Amino acid sequence: NKLKENNKLKKEIALEAFQSLAMLYTKRKMFEQAADVYGKLSIRFSKTKDGKEAMYYRLECLYQAKKYNTIIKEIDSLLNSPSSLNIEQLFFIKACALQQQFYYATAYTFFLKVLDKKVKSDFYWQAAVQSIICLLKTEKSTEAKASAFKFSDDKFLSQNAKETILNIIAEKTTKNSDLISFWEKAIISTRDNKLKVW
Repeated sequence: NKLKENNKLKKEIALEAFQSLAMLYTKRKMFEQAADVYGKLSIRFSKTKDGKEAMYYRLECLYQAKKYNTIIKEIDSLLNSPSSLNIEQLFFIKACALQQQFYYATAYTFFLKVLDKKVKSDFYWQAAVQSIICLLKTEKSTEAKASAFKFSDDKFLSQNAKETILNIIAEKTTKNSDLISFWEKAIISTRDNKLKVW
């Protein structure tokens, strides 16, 4: 801690002190303390790659600490700033924070913003999966099925992601007749031969 607060230290040593302390707090599941250190790191080294990454680590630690309102406020502030940011990641974290507070309809709109970016990434496929879950949570099963069929031909999604999405709908379909109908429609709707066989 003393090293971290020492402003006379060389930049490299100070940066290492910040990162080591943040990682130690994270390892001990002291997520609020880790978020605090990452916040200070991101301010003190704002123009460096490490400083920019620290902002995202801070948000992740706040998420682990279940500080969802803080996350949403900070992301809203970041989205209104002129800095170059990973918008996709910020939308995704905000959507997850809203989802944790049971604001499924609002979370859904932010997952859609991630999907609008059309970037093949972890955020994209997770947003696709979570958007289906949000629709089911808001009892929009017809929309959820329609989205699942669209995702089955999405070039940005892996085979595993497509299978996961279809399985989520299947698990929530209780009547056998509805389940058979769902799989029949899924097979007809997809142009992906590999997925048809699966």
